[in-house]
Amino acid sequence: MISQIINITLKILKRLKGWKIVVGKNLGHVLPNALIIFPSIPDSLFCGLAGILTIKRGSYVEERDIAKNLSGVFKKIKKNNLERLTVHKISRDHYLGGDNLFRAVEEDVLRLKQDSFLEGIFFDGEKEMKLKDLYQEMNSFLEKEERQVEEDADHFSTA
Repeated sequence: MISQIINITLKILKRLKGWKIVVGKNLGHVLPNALIIFPSIPDSLFCGLAGILTIKRGSYVEERDIAKNLSGVFKKIKKNNLERLTVHKISRDHYLGGDNLFRAVEEDVLRLKQDSFLEGIFFDGEKEMKLKDLYQEMNSFLEKEERQVEEDADHFSTA
């Protein structure tokens, strides 16, 4: 009986190896694999067990400024707009930067859906504002492109 208790305790300790135990820290400022006792998250009131103990799982993700990366890619996309296409300065394959830029945007958007990156944005108002500003800029650009498509529709070949 005692040997079973010791074996179970050893198994639990092996699983907790590499985990950090912190007290009163903000979830957004703690690396993955941490047990947070009395987590501190601004403007949040926890009740029950969530107010006493929070577990942050996962592996450490490389810290990247996705807003900055998306902004750089978007600048390249804007350079390859419909206006340049209609005056034959770029080919159809390079309109909006081509497939490689779309793949780069897709990768970053998929990263934004991951908890670790989403937490970074949620707990950092500056990152959130950068993404909101980028969204506004992208939205304006796409509305302009759409208007131009409607205005120049009679010039496009359907073949």
